Amino acid sequence: MEITISWIFNIIVTLAMSVIGWSLKEQYKQIKNDKQETREYVKENITKLDTRVVKLEDKLPKEYVLKEDFYREINKLDLKLDGVKDDIAELNKNVTALLTTIQGGVGK
Repeated sequence: MEITISWIFNIIVTLAMSVIGWSLKEQYKQIKNDKQETREYVKENITKLDTRVVKLEDKLPKEYVLKEDFYREINKLDLKLDGVKDDIAELNKNVTALLTTIQGGVGK
């Protein structure tokens, strides 16, 4: 059997293709492993985030008031306070008149 340049070239090409094929196979395994690890990491973090969201939701108020509703109720309260102010002024006037009457009667 005679060793020729084409025979040596064929051996080198075969070895190179074998090394390339093995390398691609190992990279595929690594990518598949990384993909699985990434999925597990994402699942764990989603669970942690869900727990944190639930804790935050517990801290949030259960009922909200619209700005317009707030203003409407405050205006009602202001009107009631104005009415109370008028009532206090009327009571003050009546008490003053009563005291004046009593003091006038005491002096006689």
